[in-house]
This record gives sequence, structure tokens and C-alpha cells, in this order.
Amino acid sequence: MMEDLMNKHGEWKVGDEEHRRAVVWLKGALNLIGIFPDKSGHFHIVNAVLLGLEESPYDKQQKIYEKVAKLHERTQESVGRNVRNAIRYAHNTGNLHKANELFNTVLVDDDNYPTATSLILLLTQHLRMHLEGC
Repeated sequence: MMEDLMNKHGEWKVGDEEHRRAVVWLKGALNLIGIFPDKSGHFHIVNAVLLGLEESPYDKQQKIYEKVAKLHERTQESVGRNVRNAIRYAHNTGNLHKANELFNTVLVDDDNYPTATSLILLLTQHLRMHLEGC
């Protein structure tokens, strides 16, 4: 179970090579699009995407937020707010526009930024493809 691979801070323990590759790819992608580790939403997104690998991609986001909240000893509302704030920060700094090129899609424009659910699903899909290609 994924919870067994994390410490109480939600950081990955040394172990499973596939999880290590997943975390490295995911943190790199988040840094490229301006969602940096100094934002708590960064860690929530990492955990939500990794949980998304284990869940059906169509499971409700609240279910994943519930699990992330439990890992971080937070409320679901807090997790959702932190994720949205990280996305908004990346959009306001202009870095989130890089996601369009990185993921070969139109995820962001000047006036709109993605929902947390759409970003997490997109990251989960691309991470799956990356892991299958490794």
C-alpha cells in the first residue's frame, strides 16, 4: 500500500524503484510549470497523482483528496485549497503556460488556469506513459 512507502511528512521512503522514478519525473514536471516545493500544494499534487496511479483515473477527486489529507494529517478542504493556491500562483507568475508545450495540449490561456482535477488527471496520464516507456 502506498501509505507504507511514505513517512509522516508524506515524503517517499527509499525503496521501490518505480516509485522513485515516478517522484523524480513528477517533481521535475511540477518545477517546470512553476509549482515549486515551497508551496504545500506541490506535495499534495505529488501524492494525489501517485495515488491516481493506483486508483481508477475516473475515481472522484474527493476520494483522492481524502487519502492525501489523511497522509498529511490535514482536512480535505485544506488539501484542495493548497492545490488550487499552488496552481493559481503558477498561473499568476506565467510559469503554468509551459504546461501547454510540455504536455502538448491547451491547458492554460491568459485568462484561465486548469482546475485541480484536470491538472492532476493530466499529470497522472503523462506519468503513466512515462513509466510505461522506461
